[in-house]
Amino acid sequence: AESHLARGVALSLVKRFDEAKQGFEQAMRLDPNLFEAPYWYSQMQLSQGNYEEAIRLGDRANLLRPEDYQCLSFVGLALKSLGRHEQALGYFRRQSKLIEVHLEQHPDDARACIMGASATANIGDEERSAYYAARAMAVDPEDPMVLYNVACSFSILGKTRDALDALEKAVNFGWGDKGWLEH
Repeated sequence: AESHLARGVALSLVKRFDEAKQGFEQAMRLDPNLFEAPYWYSQMQLSQGNYEEAIRLGDRANLLRPEDYQCLSFVGLALKSLGRHEQALGYFRRQSKLIEVHLEQHPDDARACIMGASATANIGDEERSAYYAARAMAVDPEDPMVLYNVACSFSILGKTRDALDALEKAVNFGWGDKGWLEH
């Protein structure tokens, strides 16, 4: 199962999505309890705009690992994209609570901080989102993915100038996924 999962991830990164789908599905058939297969598959479906599939797979991943805060984001974003805002808020609230628990044990986890910034921005908690964004940048100020996600959080909150500044820094530090930008 793990080799099919690895193949699916690699193929999704080079945008060979049909082949990646086969790898993820084979991994899930071989090991229905392998969290990473529906996790990565959900992320791929979200990036392609296949929101119902992203929801189904994100929920499956969450059932396999209820303490994981990341897959809740995929589902929340997919629901939000479908206009199901109240449902999305429920996922972002759950995600925010899991992140708080995670950060108690791992206070320097920049990924958790930036996911917290996004989750709380989606809830509309500007103060908490800014706190998490600042915390993530303090942990890893030159990580282009941190900066990209800070830009996303600012964008959600309508802080266009701050979002563009963070995005420019992300690009300057090597981030440049045009597909994600357009999406």
